[in-house]
Amino acid sequence: MGRKRLNRENTGYIESNPGYIDGNTVRKLETAPIPERVQPSKEEYELEKERKIKKRKIQKKREKAKELDLFSVAWLVLAVGITFIVCVKYLTVQSQLTITTKEITAIENEILALKEENRTELDSITSDIDLDYIYKVATEKFGMVHPDKDQVVPYKSTKSDSVRQYGDIPNGTNESIISKIFQD
Repeated sequence: MGRKRLNRENTGYIESNPGYIDGNTVRKLETAPIPERVQPSKEEYELEKERKIKKRKIQKKREKAKELDLFSVAWLVLAVGITFIVCVKYLTVQSQLTITTKEITAIENEILALKEENRTELDSITSDIDLDYIYKVATEKFGMVHPDKDQVVPYKSTKSDSVRQYGDIPNGTNESIISKIFQD
């Protein structure tokens, strides 16, 4: 049988049968024919040479493009610096906005507390006033009466509860209420 044997002297294999390799899973080798080398024509040779030159130029351009020149580095540093400054400014404005919002909330809470305190004080003041007693004293002691229709001058306020008088009220008298009270 033609099996490979190990030659101990030069530690190489001696093939007794070159088409057979020892083992149960090894396929039989088929040798491909060696093609004959064909000489390219002069035109093909020139085209191949031009392709290689173009390939080298492209390779050099790519390598040069990968390198950063001084202008590119300066531009990159400037862009990173501007980005950093914008980020810091943004965070500063955001922080100031948060602080201002908290201050506004605190002032609004203070205003609400003062309004509630004013409401409570007004309620306590108005609850101490007895309107029936005032009416009784005014009519019985001072002789006050309800006004007639021609004595009442209606006025509608558009903005507030208080009125500023810049001139005399039409159809009015110059006598005060106190003088009328004490005439009787």
